[in-house]
Amino acid sequence: MVQTLTRAPKDQRTVLLPGATEAEPWETWTTGPGAQCLQASATPAASGAGRNAVLALPVAQVVALPLWLLEIDPKKFRAMIVLQLEARGLQPRGAEAVFDWSIVAQEPARTLVLVGILPPTLPEELETEAFPRFEVSARCVELPPDALVLWREHDRLVAAVTRDQRLAYFQALPDATLTARVLQDLTCVLSALQMQEIIGPVKSVVLWFEAPPAEVERVGAHFRLPVRQESRPGPVLPAEAWTVVPARVFEAKRQRMTRRWWLR
Repeated sequence: MVQTLTRAPKDQRTVLLPGATEAEPWETWTTGPGAQCLQASATPAASGAGRNAVLALPVAQVVALPLWLLEIDPKKFRAMIVLQLEARGLQPRGAEAVFDWSIVAQEPARTLVLVGILPPTLPEELETEAFPRFEVSARCVELPPDALVLWREHDRLVAAVTRDQRLAYFQALPDATLTARVLQDLTCVLSALQMQEIIGPVKSVVLWFEAPPAEVERVGAHFRLPVRQESRPGPVLPAEAWTVVPARVFEAKRQRMTRRWWLR
């Protein structure tokens, strides 16, 4: 069911974000100052988003891979990343991996990048040609520095970790609440990221959802960090877009363009 609240101006860019629950799984938002949620919808197609809309893929549908590359020339990054994907079994057989990356940190002799990789296939509702741009939801929001940030997507907790102001890692978690298993998983994630020098010390935990006071206190005691609860802010599109068009969408558009060329 679609619950229309208002409409964005035709020239204003909107973002379709994963909703917190499966009851209202998709939310259409305006971007920039005063961002607001325009409507909730059951599927991306049902949103009726216009030609300026961006589909933000759920964290659960994208693999995050932070990498230190022994190089500072961005022109060489893609080939190096491809080798790393092959070594980790993330390169699909008979096809090219769909991925993009952003620079997290740079030192005199090496560069830290965050790579986002799409699986060979996605749920059918996400493989839609209606959207000119695809992003990852964790990249479509302003994150606090040096923090572990948790929110819900489709009745499941997801996490993002920052290095200074930049997104360094994201991951979907196994449960919808802050269970012992979730806390243990997060402890392992943070330890691994710190051992690899992906992140420095985490200074706070931020919850973008309501949790009972006892649960918030337990999280703070577990990580020995201050915990604060906030409303999830409205979306902000990253300045540098990722090219993460699902493989089937790319192929469908390519075939259509080829047919048009032959029919000219």
